Amino acid sequence: MAKIDKLVIKAIWHACDLYTYVQNYNLELVTIHDHVVNLSDASWKNLLIIGDSVPAKGPASIGLSNRDFISFKKILVAGAKGKFSKHQIIFKTSGESLSIDWREGAPISFAPECLRYINREIVLKAVNAYLKMLAEEEIPCEAAVLAGQGDANNLFRKKMKESFPPVVDSLTRSDEKKFLSNCRSLVGMGRGLTPDGDDLIHGALVAFHYLNYNRDFIKRIEKEFLQIALGTNLMGHHMLITALEGLTLQPVKNFLLSIARGTPEKKIIREVTSIGFSTGYNIAIAALSYIQKLFS
Repeated sequence: MAKIDKLVIKAIWHACDLYTYVQNYNLELVTIHDHVVNLSDASWKNLLIIGDSVPAKGPASIGLSNRDFISFKKILVAGAKGKFSKHQIIFKTSGESLSIDWREGAPISFAPECLRYINREIVLKAVNAYLKMLAEEEIPCEAAVLAGQGDANNLFRKKMKESFPPVVDSLTRSDEKKFLSNCRSLVGMGRGLTPDGDDLIHGALVAFHYLNYNRDFIKRIEKEFLQIALGTNLMGHHMLITALEGLTLQPVKNFLLSIARGTPEKKIIREVTSIGFSTGYNIAIAALSYIQKLFS
């Protein structure tokens, strides 16, 4: 029998929401990039994301050292099959085995924080400060039209102008029928690894969890929203499902907390807008639109 080379590595950090996955799962490679790998199992609601030190931290994710991530990518390129358990992730080829002790890393929660007191004037002042920061640059995505830049001169922009404001309005009123109807128009719409429409819904829905959470509303929309979310690609689906649970990337979490606390900073919004090519801009515009409507 041929000898199998075994490598065991320890994660630097892991998302706390991974604790909800208590069974063993067969992992399939979805996409592989310079600094991040996306994996899935047919029974999972979202993706499993493994990255090095470069990408923003987020839900359903595990962080490795840069050196360990290179080793991990090599075995994936060689066609390794993976298994996820509540303590380890194991990938094997005919001659190699790599184990990731993911629970050895520092646990990080990407869930909303409890905001006991929110001052309307402080929140609106922070929103206006961030809108001013966005206005100082040319927004490189179709959602710019929602921030007052450019005209609705193509199909994507027209659909955004038609369907996103009702999403915002329905969230402020907890109108599930109107919300779901307009989400259906936006899901899967746009370009990019995560379609623009999915990013917009993510931004608005996560802001809702932070500043106007209504558990009954989430329960009422959950079943149909999960069906609607199937109408996009795997990355877009991941963004929608995590938003339904109030989970988001660390820069977005910092952004929303800075609004609630009235501490806007250019550094904070730059970390958001640097997510992907347009994803961060879409999320920021959506969250600001929702919060402005909620507190106006």
